[in-house]
Amino acid sequence: TLSLHDALPILEERIIEVPARFKGHLLGLHGSTIETIRQTSGVIKCHMQEKRDVDKWGPIHVQILGTHECVEACVKLINGVLVGDHTGIGHSTTVVNIDPSVVGKIMGHKGQTIKELTETTSCYIEIQQYPEQGVMDGQPERKDP
Repeated sequence: TLSLHDALPILEERIIEVPARFKGHLLGLHGSTIETIRQTSGVIKCHMQEKRDVDKWGPIHVQILGTHECVEACVKLINGVLVGDHTGIGHSTTVVNIDPSVVGKIMGHKGQTIKELTETTSCYIEIQQYPEQGVMDGQPERKDP
């Protein structure tokens, strides 16, 4: 005979670190990406533990709860999203390189243009400007020839 304890799955909790700059990628539009990751992987919980004072270049923690197999699947999906691969959750990603001189036009006044593009297309749109891509926060330095 089976006891109630035998019928319950063994749950695993895992906390992984994700670079804070990828928060938007992982959340997606209105939290849709992280919710799709949770549903697709079958975990009970996939939650960002965010602190208000986190450094934007430091880590954030993601709490994952589920069976071992589901937790492994969730971690794999998260890692895929972090490198731009959304195929595991049924989404596609397109990277469009734009000249830094037109970023302001694409963003629009107070982000209005990018917001309208996002709402019209129902797509998550992010303009990435990271040091490893050669673009720093603030004003670019002028170099005279």
